[in-house]
Amino acid sequence: MDDYKRFFDDQEIIYIGKPDSVKVFSGRERVDIQWLIISDPKVSSATIYWNNRAEQKKVDIQRGAGVDTVRTTIDGLTQGFHTFELFTMDQEGNRSVSVYTYGMVYGDNYEASLPNRSVDGIKYEPDGNTFVSWLLADSASIGVSLSYETILGKKRIKYISNDELTTELEGCDPDKQIFYRTMYKPDPMAIDTFYAPEITLKVNEILLKNAGSPFRGTNISGRWGNLESWDTNTAAKNHDGIGGFDNVNNGGFLSFEYWSTPPIINGKISQSIQLPSGKYRMVARVSNIDYTCEATYMLVCAGSNLSNVESIDSAIAAFRLTDNFLNNKDIAVPFQLNTRQLVTLGFLSTMVQNNPTSVRISSVRLYRENE
Repeated sequence: MDDYKRFFDDQEIIYIGKPDSVKVFSGRERVDIQWLIISDPKVSSATIYWNNRAEQKKVDIQRGAGVDTVRTTIDGLTQGFHTFELFTMDQEGNRSVSVYTYGMVYGDNYEASLPNRSVDGIKYEPDGNTFVSWLLADSASIGVSLSYETILGKKRIKYISNDELTTELEGCDPDKQIFYRTMYKPDPMAIDTFYAPEITLKVNEILLKNAGSPFRGTNISGRWGNLESWDTNTAAKNHDGIGGFDNVNNGGFLSFEYWSTPPIINGKISQSIQLPSGKYRMVARVSNIDYTCEATYMLVCAGSNLSNVESIDSAIAAFRLTDNFLNNKDIAVPFQLNTRQLVTLGFLSTMVQNNPTSVRISSVRLYRENE
């Protein structure tokens, strides 16, 4: 019955208080391990083993009154699942029973697999700000870190929450790239933030004033009015001194119409805008064309004015509108600028021979092609 005593040299085994409420906080190639010392005043240190006891760390402990919290960091860990063995000791070398715990460690492989939040578009408002439109965020992410440069050459950083769908970038230089990366924490208690691979973006749409769907009009009388924020010349105002805006069926369209009215000779509806160098597409949605257009164009010209019909070849680029084959279709004028310059874009029409003729445009967009 007493045979077991020969293994213990008749000495009493003294155990001190073990680590209590052990928690492991995941990190980048490291973990934080935290525990409580509840009552034993003799505890003076702790030892942590990992990697099948091939590695260890000793933690000196200064006891205070009452319950103490001990927290230490284990660095240099490989990505993956790790098991840790902890015990406490007193000054005489008496130790507690071992406590086992485990945790995940994350590293470069995990970070490289993280997806970025998708961007719906980056729109630049001339003489204004830039707007980033976001698609829905991954529920596992904690936001986006975005950086950009202002037109004054200053670097700015913004942090975008998951519920933010549009981010306004004040003073953003449209010629410079925007950088962003999505932030993650592998679990709510993680001690490090991880980032998806960095993505670079540039402005891909220039916001035109009063771009349609529907267009807004001023000085409206019945169906007809002037287009808000567009320059409309006298020739296009052939409805008793107003024109360019057609509110048929309360639709709100950019319009030319020669229908029991004075004819139109080089009628022009335009906007002038300073653009950075780059490749662009001016895109318009044709609502409807009645009958056959004599000479109607969507065009882009250098400088502050549209060319006339007879000098259409001087335009940077142009698209000729013809007939109802284009109804409910998008038409595009691609063009390229090699330097930053002032351009005028819009619509040009001469309607003299074909009475009646009408053109109605639903919307106009200006896109920038990014290579």
